[in-house]
Parts: sequence; structure tokens; C-alpha cells
Amino acid sequence: MMQKHNGEGITSLLKWYFVTGLTLLNAVCGSLAILFAFSGDYRYSSLMLVISVLADQLDGQFARMLKQTSDIGKELDSLCDAISFGVAPMILIYNIYLNTLGSFGMAIGLVLVSCSVYRLAKFNVINVHEHFLGIPTPVSAGFAIALVYGNIAIPAIYVGLMTLILSYLLVSDIRFYNFKNYRNLKNGEKVIISIEAIVVIAGLIFYPNNLLIIGIAAYIVFAPLVRFLLKE
Repeated sequence: MMQKHNGEGITSLLKWYFVTGLTLLNAVCGSLAILFAFSGDYRYSSLMLVISVLADQLDGQFARMLKQTSDIGKELDSLCDAISFGVAPMILIYNIYLNTLGSFGMAIGLVLVSCSVYRLAKFNVINVHEHFLGIPTPVSAGFAIALVYGNIAIPAIYVGLMTLILSYLLVSDIRFYNFKNYRNLKNGEKVIISIEAIVVIAGLIFYPNNLLIIGIAAYIVFAPLVRFLLKE
């Protein structure tokens, strides 16, 4: 019995290390994204953000699957997200675009970080699971990745305005649907999401390099539209 008990303890400990390692991978890659951005390696910086997003998605899924959810895991996840989806995207966007705007560009970057951190703190205290209250922070990383990989030639002032809009959406009370709960959505919601999918597919066909930015824009536009049209 003692050997069996010890075996279960070791297994549980290994599961905890695995899940915690995924969470910390998020922070490590976010930190590498910052370092690469400072050295001008924007492609590698955005690649690190991609890995951060994947690690962020997987750690929660594995934590639930392996029954390793905990309060410390929740707080650790938020701290890691603050690095990868708050500080890192800001530095990447600032180094490429916003630095040309001087102090105004710096202020925009700081607004993004502040709103991202506030959004993460808010997420930890609200009891909402069927949808997102405010846009989720990984969208900030997606926005930065899209600007790099899409190689979008756009004036810095427009990027600044889009960053401010994104910052507002992070802390807003606008409800954005959660794809994890797709099965529980109403038929009307599914129809609108299907239209969004058509828009994204069209973007894949006609503007493949800008697919990510099109997907983000579609999510931002169609998610509130679902609530408005269905009067929710």
C-alpha cells in the first residue's frame, strides 16, 4: 500500500511539473520575444509569441485533463500572460511602428500594457466562463504577429489607433464568444460565426499574407454583432 501511495504521489508530482512547465514556457518564450524585438529579429520575436499562445492554450487544457488545476496555477498563468500578451506585443509593435511617433507612440504602448494587465486581473475575479468579457489578451499577441508576418505597410499613426482600440476592447464589458463553447451557442450565433468563417476563408484565398489580421478584425467585428443582433 505504501509503494502504491508513493507511486501515485510521484505521478501527481510529474503531472504538476508538466503543467507548470507549459505555463512557464509561455513566460520564457514571451521573454525571448522581448529580447529578439530589442535586437531587431522581429520574425523570431513573433515566432516566440506564437509558441507562447500555443503554450497558453495547452497548459489550461492539460491542467484540466490531468486534474492539476489550482489557485497558484491560475495566478502563475496570469503573470506569464502579462509578459507574453502585454509587455512583449507592446515592445514588438513599438519597435516596428510606434517609435516613429515619439512620446505619443510610447504612451500608446504603455496604454496597451496597462489594459492587458488590468484585463488579466479582471479575468481572475469574474465568474464568467461561457464567453469572454472583453477581448482576450492573446489577441494582442496575434495583432503583433499579424503585423510582422503580414509585412503590412501601414502608417504608424494607424497602427497606433488600432492599438488604442485594442486596448479599449481588452478592458471593455463587450462580450466576445468563446470558441470552446461553440456547441452551446444558439443557432443564430452559429450562423453569424459561419459568416465570419467565410470572411476568413476569403481572406485566405485573396490575401493569404494578411490572414491573421483579417481573422482578428473579423472576430472583433462579428463577436459583438452576435450579441447585438440577438439582443443579448
